[in-house]
Amino acid sequence: MAIQDRIRERLDVLGMTQYTLAQQSSTTEACVSMIMTGKRSPHLKTLIGFCRVLMCSADYLLELKDNPNDQPNNSPMPVVRDCARSRRTI
Repeated sequence: MAIQDRIRERLDVLGMTQYTLAQQSSTTEACVSMIMTGKRSPHLKTLIGFCRVLMCSADYLLELKDNPNDQPNNSPMPVVRDCARSRRTI
């Protein structure tokens, strides 16, 4: 299953559209469309926005976990979020 399949699955579960995902994650419909068709991979900031809107972990979207809500105890996500907010790189 590719990242676009996981995104599509979460959209279906939440009853959302790609348009809504784009609006709520502060990206464009074109960006979401290209990710959904496999023409591009999401940037880190986009991935974080998708996780927030789709209420799932990045591990789930990246196929590292099978449960969308499974967060490991030593998750690097707070560090990633802080870097995305301040535009620092890891």
